[in-house]
Amino acid sequence: MSLTTERPDTESGISPRQLLIEGLLNVGPALCAYFGLRLIGFSELHALMAATAVSATQALVKMAWKRALDPVSLLVVPIFGVSLVIAWLTHDPRLSQVTNEVPGMLLGTYFLVSALIGKPLTELLVTKLWPGGVEKLAEEQGWTEVDQGSYHRLHVHVSFWCGVFSLVFSGLMVVIIYSFSVDVVQAVNPVVSMFTTGGLIVGVVVAIRIYLRRKERALSGR
Repeated sequence: MSLTTERPDTESGISPRQLLIEGLLNVGPALCAYFGLRLIGFSELHALMAATAVSATQALVKMAWKRALDPVSLLVVPIFGVSLVIAWLTHDPRLSQVTNEVPGMLLGTYFLVSALIGKPLTELLVTKLWPGGVEKLAEEQGWTEVDQGSYHRLHVHVSFWCGVFSLVFSGLMVVIIYSFSVDVVQAVNPVVSMFTTGGLIVGVVVAIRIYLRRKERALSGR
């Protein structure tokens, strides 16, 4: 993912189209499993448990395929397991759906805490996605300590609002879960979550790009 104005998006191998395809591959099998079983007469609870099992299997297969421990998969697989246990013990599909919102709540909390302690998550993500890029740009443009501090504060603000947005969205989904039927929520939630996550990523990239452009113009005018 390139954050400068000169380098194309495709250079890093991550593009909006690829994000969309990956998102569809993530939500598609579970949706097909759920509504396929509903069409042949299975209850909401059993169809939801099957869809959750499919999602957990996907995450495990993804880790096996990459031969690496994926932090996201390590988080969601146990939660999927808890969701299955809750569905089995309570026979309440809505409570199981609420459990599936836990990753979003944890992510939002992580964003908020990282901002409050001065170690913003977005800054870490940029370092992972664009290794050495910011350092090289800072060297080329002659960033001072003030410039470095300004860049860091940008990430603090961005991470904070990402956390607020994630928590508000998770809370909104809980309200939706108890306001609509299980079938409606199961159809809407994965798709909305996919586009919301994509929008959050795009928003972060745009905010950082705008900052870097302004910083470049300001430094060139010194």
